[in-house]
Amino acid sequence: MILHVTAMDERVGGYMTPAGERAVYIPDFAVTLWRIKFRDMHGIDLDHDVAKIILQTKYEESTWKWKRAIKRIEKVLVDKGLSKDHAIKLANHFVNLALEI
Repeated sequence: MILHVTAMDERVGGYMTPAGERAVYIPDFAVTLWRIKFRDMHGIDLDHDVAKIILQTKYEESTWKWKRAIKRIEKVLVDKGLSKDHAIKLANHFVNLALEI
């Protein structure tokens, strides 16, 4: 979900995500930088949508957030053409690697 709230948001572009009782702003360039960091650390080039989900989840303050992230990543991967079993395994692997960062 892309929301533009202030003038800075409109210039930079980013994502707003509910996090408990406060909103977390994640600029687009942070997703790109995080993808580079993930690639350097693990040798895996994540899709922008998958990286966005992981970053939003890292800054969310809610319970069961990683289980929901796995489901959301799985859906993205299935929509991109992977089988459901393979998507589940990859989503779990990506989340476990993200937890190490």
